[in-house]
Amino acid sequence: MQSAWSKNSFRRWQIVITYLLIAGLVALGGGLPAQADLGNDLSSFGNFTVTTETPAFFSGYWDNQGSYSKETPVFHFKFTATDDIQAGDIIQVELPYQYNFVGNTNFLWATNKAVPTTNMVTKVNEISRSILDAATTQYSENWHPALQFKLSSSIGSGDNVDIRLADFLITPDYHYIRPGQQEYAISTDKNTNPLTTTHNLYTNNVANFYPDADSYATAAVTGYHFKFTVMQPIDPSASITIVFPQGITRPATIDASKIKINGMAASSAVWTGNELTLQPSNALQSFSIAVIDIDSSAQVTNPPVPGYYNYDIKTSVDPKAATRRIGIISSSGASLADNPSHNEGYVSSDGNQLRFMFAAPTILKGGDTVTVSSAPGTILSDPTIDSGDITLEWASQYQEHNEAPPSSVTRIADNRLQFVLPADYYCDPDYHLVFNIPNVIGHSYGEYEFQVTTSQQRLPASVTLLVTPTEIQNLQLNVSSTVASAPNVSYSFAFQTNQPLEEGDAFNIVIPQGMTIPAGIQKSDIAVNGVQANSISYDSFLHKLSVGVPMKLHLLDSVTIAISGNAGLTNPAIGEYSFSVYPIWNNWEAATVKISFTEAPTMTGITVSPNIVDLKLGGVSASSYR
Repeated sequence: MQSAWSKNSFRRWQIVITYLLIAGLVALGGGLPAQADLGNDLSSFGNFTVTTETPAFFSGYWDNQGSYSKETPVFHFKFTATDDIQAGDIIQVELPYQYNFVGNTNFLWATNKAVPTTNMVTKVNEISRSILDAATTQYSENWHPALQFKLSSSIGSGDNVDIRLADFLITPDYHYIRPGQQEYAISTDKNTNPLTTTHNLYTNNVANFYPDADSYATAAVTGYHFKFTVMQPIDPSASITIVFPQGITRPATIDASKIKINGMAASSAVWTGNELTLQPSNALQSFSIAVIDIDSSAQVTNPPVPGYYNYDIKTSVDPKAATRRIGIISSSGASLADNPSHNEGYVSSDGNQLRFMFAAPTILKGGDTVTVSSAPGTILSDPTIDSGDITLEWASQYQEHNEAPPSSVTRIADNRLQFVLPADYYCDPDYHLVFNIPNVIGHSYGEYEFQVTTSQQRLPASVTLLVTPTEIQNLQLNVSSTVASAPNVSYSFAFQTNQPLEEGDAFNIVIPQGMTIPAGIQKSDIAVNGVQANSISYDSFLHKLSVGVPMKLHLLDSVTIAISGNAGLTNPAIGEYSFSVYPIWNNWEAATVKISFTEAPTMTGITVSPNIVDLKLGGVSASSYR
């Protein structure tokens, strides 16, 4: 006999086809056809609840030993039958997305797998009674994971049933499902109209934890603010503990009235080492937002040394602490380059956009400002740049948005823009402040310096944009002799560098095969802009001569590399050959010049001009004719 769910799988295709037909009618200009009343059969159940014997936490956490958690709470599926359900009938429980089960080797839910009978215990009207013949994993009509329980005996209308399922279902990975109420549904194969219910699924610590301070300066007496989403309910008998980093200073005791939890004074506040334990005055409900404000008059002082510092928060009802950082910066001020990662930031161009990236020394959040300056008369002078042209890439691991515009942009001066970070922006310390502005430079080669500050980092951080040619420019080669196989020939390569180089960097000259360079070539025989080369090496396999530059070179500086005849270079055989030059290791930036080597000229006679030459021989003039 075909089950109702088998029929419904075919029905889904009917619905799709019907939808396409209706869409076609609408596209032809007609309205939607009048719909017949299909009726609404009642469910076979009058009550349905899902509970767990311990709180249901997400899976997917890693412990300190590298083990991956798979949470398998004990479930109770409780329901009251409103129809007589017969032996052989099937009861289906539809689960939320992303559930899995013990023994499944697939990432996704698998079907037709038997649920071990030893994992199931059933009660009817509070009395233990075996009513299940078998249970299997399936997909519901909505393509949710589902469990199908086949009855071995009947259930009468009004019976209260409890199916206890242990050590089988694995909760979803916390990366894929939001914490909150998860929906379940129950139905039978004779009546597929579902009855739904919800059950809470928690992260195993508070979620969306955001620590903050009035001041990020070292040794500052400051107020603190801690925001988070409550998981399990926190009632006044429970506690919240904030773990401050080592290095803070604080008084021996603290007045609870100086600490507000959602605007109300804490009922108690106790220091134990660097841990502050609080009790709320009112209950905090699941999935509500909690804000803890510690007034600066509580005399808590920031650590005295700049760096990234962890702040933890834990509750007496959640098993794990939530951790997040505050970056403490110098009290004398800091720039975006003053981060513990020693990342000075950079600016790059993708053609249409200039992309700035800095490792944030401390928290950057909504309402903070970012100011960008360029040299007068350059980049930022374009008056058409507005807030819609600037995008922020949110690099924090907790942010869901990929990019967003600032809330506003102000042109402070001809060459200076300031924009305000949007209200829900938050960049963690050691994550990146990334923003894009239009590129109005085009292909104007040069070095363009920018200075960037924020309202938190008031000292400027400088970054330089290089707009460079794709290769060495205007390469010319002069040789003292183009005679094939001539020895001790001097070579001179003149060009403009297509990127800046520091002292000790190198240009690489690719010599044609067949040309001889002695193994003992000396740097004293090679000069860069008239100064002896910093270093010299030759790779005979790659035919590559590396010449270390003895000075700093800027973009498009003129460079002459002169190799004297004393270096012992010998020309190749007769023919046309290519020589290439490129900076450092970037051989894709090579410029190439060709030169022909010919045989030496042969003497065939002597000619004299003019035709008559006067010679004086012992004071006597004589004429010689050609």
